[in-house]
Amino acid sequence: MRKLFLFLILVVTIFGCQCKRHEFTETSHGIIPDQYIVIMKESFEAPVIKTRRNDPNRKKQKNDNKGERDRKQNKLKKFLRDNGLEGRDKQIFVDIAVGAVINMDSTKARAILNDTANVEDVIPDVSVQINPIQQTDPDVNINPIQQWLSPIVPTNEINPIQQNDSIQNRYDIDTVRHQTKALVTAGGPTDGSTKTSAIWFLDTGIDPSSYLNVDPSLGVTFFVGTNAEDDNGHGTFCAGIAAGRPVRGGAGLDEIHYGLSEGAIVVSVKVLDLNGSGSWGNIIAGLNWVAQYSEPGDVVNISLGAYDASNFNCFFPGISRALDRVTSNGVFVALSAGNDAGNALCNRPGCINGTHIYTASSINADSTCAVYANFGRPPMRDPVDYVTVGTRVFSLWDDGQYRMASGTSASSALLAGIIHARNGDPASVSTVNCLGSNYRIGIR
Repeated sequence: MRKLFLFLILVVTIFGCQCKRHEFTETSHGIIPDQYIVIMKESFEAPVIKTRRNDPNRKKQKNDNKGERDRKQNKLKKFLRDNGLEGRDKQIFVDIAVGAVINMDSTKARAILNDTANVEDVIPDVSVQINPIQQTDPDVNINPIQQWLSPIVPTNEINPIQQNDSIQNRYDIDTVRHQTKALVTAGGPTDGSTKTSAIWFLDTGIDPSSYLNVDPSLGVTFFVGTNAEDDNGHGTFCAGIAAGRPVRGGAGLDEIHYGLSEGAIVVSVKVLDLNGSGSWGNIIAGLNWVAQYSEPGDVVNISLGAYDASNFNCFFPGISRALDRVTSNGVFVALSAGNDAGNALCNRPGCINGTHIYTASSINADSTCAVYANFGRPPMRDPVDYVTVGTRVFSLWDDGQYRMASGTSASSALLAGIIHARNGDPASVSTVNCLGSNYRIGIR
């Protein structure tokens, strides 16, 4: 049965999600007032990716499909105009699905939904945020879901790595291998700079650091008056874990490796603002952007989420369909499980499964389970595919700074680097049991 779906962002107990769906109300927490995601039926118009003309030249690929893209967009705009919605669209997408993010009231939304010949879903748009990073400074009391309290590391403290340097121990650097302990557990770094495949980050942007191989020509922002650069730090932090180049100083051994697929092409798809906030409509639009340029072997990292205690079936057709479509041509997606110390099945989009879609939860450097991370709850379906080190991870920050922080955002980024390094599925040679389930530890 077709209906308007409510997606509540709620706190849940560690024991699991409440097995109940809630009806839509205008006052529900997290819903953006008078903003909806409209998804059209394929009988109205099939998405571009279904018949996309592929080309190893990304920009040529986008241009080769421009005619079909324009035709579908014009048909959608006519539909909106005929329904009195001209100029009310915030985003239009036609590559992974045909639809739009539209400003309209609930009465109009229900009227559009009743067009059963053309419209598949009308979904209230909901705010979404970066998964909170756990505070990990040993000098401060730990708050498992506090955002952004982990210390920024001054540049003069990234120097040099010595066996007796307490700074390196504080930031979980292996002083023998000159790698973060997260990399050691993941099998060590590898050179990703010669590959043409890219890692796309749907995040707060990416800082144009010399330690990252950013392709600005493919980047995009979905916020008026901004560019695709990072004005928060989270996106740069994640990109560094996946693909940051080594930090080097003057001495021969003055070096820290913290990126798994070092020097890999990274692309900023800015779907979150400077506060780390966005919406599901932004996420769909971001995946639509990726689909225009993506090539087989690319990886998409999505280290964000919303914890929905009412959604025990992980039901969100708009995001699920978008992820399935973006991976249909050999693209991989890494998702974070969330930092609610709860049921991973309640965290979207990390609860979503599919071919080439992998959800990462967090372990500590000693391969014990991270207390803040979401895991499965047997006998319910478990969406977590791999675990990687997400605790006390050292990486880049914006404005040339560095930070040590924790969370499944870091685990997802590390898994994205692993997938890129392997040109495919992660490997694993060991498991860890967390809350009654055995999880594969992802390595390259």
